[in-house]
Amino acid sequence: VRQSVKVKAPISGILTSVVVRESDNVQKDDELFTVAQVDRLKATVWVAENQIADLKAGAGAVAQWQGKELQGNAVQVDLSMNQHRQAFAVVIEFDNPDMTVKPGVTADISLQSYTSDNAIKVARKDILSDASGPYVYIVDGETAVKRPVTLGRSSDIDAEIVAGLSAGDVLITEGQLLLEDGKKVRIADNDRTTETE
Repeated sequence: VRQSVKVKAPISGILTSVVVRESDNVQKDDELFTVAQVDRLKATVWVAENQIADLKAGAGAVAQWQGKELQGNAVQVDLSMNQHRQAFAVVIEFDNPDMTVKPGVTADISLQSYTSDNAIKVARKDILSDASGPYVYIVDGETAVKRPVTLGRSSDIDAEIVAGLSAGDVLITEGQLLLEDGKKVRIADNDRTTETE
């Protein structure tokens, strides 16, 4: 009798909702309550096929909800496309130590697809191109030097330089269209703005 009246939850956690009360007439397969482990939250995001190759289990993620930020990691990256969504599922788990973010809320999630400790990132507007390929201008002493570069990954705004630039190079970001290789330049001290002469 006790087993038919008392229902044991399959997991330990916090009762987040109760659907029935003691006097309710409960039928078989009725939902009784919801138990959740709110100290760790799970989310599924859908990733397009042109981005899935860059994602791996363990990739870092950040969820933002009403000014609160949770850190997490991808725990599962599907290897096949969901035919209904035409995308790949990525399951992410987030630590929620203060339990301030509630299960079921809608959050903005950023998923880290690529990292490099030695990457040099340059605004795409500062990269020029000619028949020989992409290049930038740097300052060498008082001279503008045309430096061919090899591009890596890029976004709509920035591009990764994988070869051609080194840490500490002074990149010319204004007036590049007026420059030629070997042209004299002067760096203004107040904001390190390069002026051509």
